[in-house]
Amino acid sequence: GKSPVLAKIVIGNLFNGVVTMPDNVGGGLGKEARSWTAFVKEETGHSLARIIKHVSFELAHKMPPGGDAASLERSLEKHAKPSVVINAEPFEITRWSTGPYCVNIHITLTDSTTIKVSHYLCLYNSGGWSDRKESTQDDTFPVTRYLLCHTPAATAGAGG
Repeated sequence: GKSPVLAKIVIGNLFNGVVTMPDNVGGGLGKEARSWTAFVKEETGHSLARIIKHVSFELAHKMPPGGDAASLERSLEKHAKPSVVINAEPFEITRWSTGPYCVNIHITLTDSTTIKVSHYLCLYNSGGWSDRKESTQDDTFPVTRYLLCHTPAATAGAGG
């Protein structure tokens, strides 16, 4: 019969290095930020276009200029986290931040099923499917593997 596995996907991020921030950005945060690219890929490099409709990356708020943790919390309550939707391959986004955080990723399949996963940014080493070494300092694992499987249609009234 047909394999239940649709695709083997890898979710992770590349570390692109340290960038020097312009004077007018990120007041009080220091001059250095880390550039990263978060991605959703097929493990062997095959296209996911026939399976994935779009991928939404939910990003953390930037710290307000001169801000502290409390004012960041208040701003998070006021504004939903900004999310960026990528509608075509490559399903990836490049940004910078001064520290790691958890990126929530919503993968919408072509059948409109949405899968929610999260990825904790690794800002020291890249974790890509081409890399041999996958663990980095502090036991961060920059890559997570998922199997996308066909799910049989739910039968009405099935308890669980």
